[in-house]
Amino acid sequence: MEIFERPVEEIMTPAEEVITAEPGEPLSKIFSKLERHGVKEIPIVDDGKVVGMISYYDVVDAHVADISNVRPETVMMKPETVTPDTLIVEAITEMIDSGLRALPVVEDGEFVGLVTEYDIIDVARESDELTKIDAREVMSTPVITIHENDTIAKARAIMRDHGISRLPVVNDANKLRGIVTTTDIIREVIKPITRLGKMDRKGEKVPAFGHPVKNIMSSPCVRAEPDETVVDLCEKIVEHGIRGMPIVNKLEEPIGVVTRRDILRKIPELMRKRGVFVSLKGVDDVDDFTLVILRKSIAAAVQKLASMRPSIEAVEVHIKRYHEEGNRHKYSVRIHVKDARNVISVKAHDWDLIIAFKNAIRHLVREVLGEEEKEETVRRKEAVKAKIKRRTA
Repeated sequence: MEIFERPVEEIMTPAEEVITAEPGEPLSKIFSKLERHGVKEIPIVDDGKVVGMISYYDVVDAHVADISNVRPETVMMKPETVTPDTLIVEAITEMIDSGLRALPVVEDGEFVGLVTEYDIIDVARESDELTKIDAREVMSTPVITIHENDTIAKARAIMRDHGISRLPVVNDANKLRGIVTTTDIIREVIKPITRLGKMDRKGEKVPAFGHPVKNIMSSPCVRAEPDETVVDLCEKIVEHGIRGMPIVNKLEEPIGVVTRRDILRKIPELMRKRGVFVSLKGVDDVDDFTLVILRKSIAAAVQKLASMRPSIEAVEVHIKRYHEEGNRHKYSVRIHVKDARNVISVKAHDWDLIIAFKNAIRHLVREVLGEEEKEETVRRKEAVKAKIKRRTA
């Protein structure tokens, strides 16, 4: 899984090539950019700094009849950012935690690039370990489907209720007929309505929410079989520029759905099985020199902790800057150590980030030793009980 331990700067799109918008642009203009360039997320950039992110799918929940005068601030999300040296696996974790499909890459507060789910799926095609995992292990089940004669309104309601963006469409025999996505609904129904204002204003006909989904579904659609590998799925996603696909059995019946997000979730899981998974968050404002020292300190600390407690699966380091005085800031460092049994958490503060981190590690070592002593005591008591039980048996 070494490819996911590379920095995001190796796969990101440089800022000069990213489609962006400004805070003052109407929402209608931003969506035109999204459609024209075939992208689904757009950073809102003000004077070189990212102030928000807007997704193509946000229009579904915008609840406005006319977006021509709506400003992006009304629907944009506060961006979670990463730095150029953030590891790909850390970016994956950030995407999963935040729900974002793309992360702005910033350096010294300036927007320098964008890394997306698609970028990660693209590089995932190089993974040997993902060739050993098939679609069964990553697909979402039970599969939620919709009949081809059900209404577009029903499809939209199902997507909202279940937090999904695509539905396999089936016929009376439960055979896959196609797929309907949030994008289809936006492109074929919502966008024409918002463009016209009132549907009958110009006498123009557009699909209505009461029409059947078969009128707007993609058919035939890309699909996969359960024994295809994750790399096979990544190849199809990249080749067809899609976010996911139904998984069908030999009877062409949908048995699951795999999305890019399903694949991303599997990657940190595999890396945790291979060794200790390390996540570092909150370093956007940390200078490069300090960040290098911090990463080396974390690597040494993880090695020490793993030798003390081999069951450790993950170490999360959260850094927060606060209490500004002149050019100085105080730092809070929180560290969470997870294993199959529990979570050990510590916190430390200092005006110097490295000192705060080292203090947190000292606290953590004491906590880990304490946990080991407690567990050793429990083991001894259990051994004594077992010995007494054998004697009295």
